[in-house]
Amino acid sequence: MNLTCIDARPCLQVCEKHFGSDYIKVFSYSQARAFFIWICVLRALFDILENILLLVMLNSYPLFNYLLATICCWVTALKFVVLYAWILGIIVRFIKAACSIQRYKS
Repeated sequence: MNLTCIDARPCLQVCEKHFGSDYIKVFSYSQARAFFIWICVLRALFDILENILLLVMLNSYPLFNYLLATICCWVTALKFVVLYAWILGIIVRFIKAACSIQRYKS
């Protein structure tokens, strides 16, 4: 399963419409592709772990476990850090693509 196609397809369609089909070639590098796949996998794993921890906390409702709550907060923070890294990676790839298209057209 190619996770980058699932996440990046709308962005790629918009870029292909505005910049042309040459823009898609920027996303074919294996390092960038591996980065986006691992970021998506990490984001999903942190989300699953967060949901499991929240379910454990809800099932033991009258009791409150501070350690479990702290771990859940850290997992949530890591999930958002990975999300922001994914967004930053997409923005960097867009900027690199726009610069390469400008050089290509010149």
